[in-house]
Amino acid sequence: MRRSFYSGLVALVLSSAGCTGDTPAPVPAPAPLAPAPPVPPPVQEDPALGRPFIFVLNDSALFDGMSVAFVEVTENSRCPEERECVWPGRAVVRLRLQKDGEVAEALPEIMGISNEPTPVEALGYRFTLQSLTYYPGTAGVQSTPIATVLVERL
Repeated sequence: MRRSFYSGLVALVLSSAGCTGDTPAPVPAPAPLAPAPPVPPPVQEDPALGRPFIFVLNDSALFDGMSVAFVEVTENSRCPEERECVWPGRAVVRLRLQKDGEVAEALPEIMGISNEPTPVEALGYRFTLQSLTYYPGTAGVQSTPIATVLVERL
């Protein structure tokens, strides 16, 4: 009697825990990561050095034989438009540069609402982010960042 009681108890515990003796369904393998997108072809060739140029995210252009691509907004902690904040934040964009087989990156930034730029230098040029129209909290209004960048030869 004890034996049948314990056998019944074990069967009950195993069945309620999902241990029915069936083999579990296989876990699907994770999908492979997609390769990084290539740098887009220039949308405008030979824009003028020393004049602001407007980039939409993932656009590129040729400046003096150098390819400049706007590939990412790396930081955008600026105060949303029409809000008052203790710290105005900053915006930083990543530019991918290529000239004569040399590849580099530039990370120009602007500070908050005052749009005070901090230029950076790379490959013999200065890059100044003059504006970024994408503000935090406005994704539903405008989801594609647009950067105005000034490129100058050193």
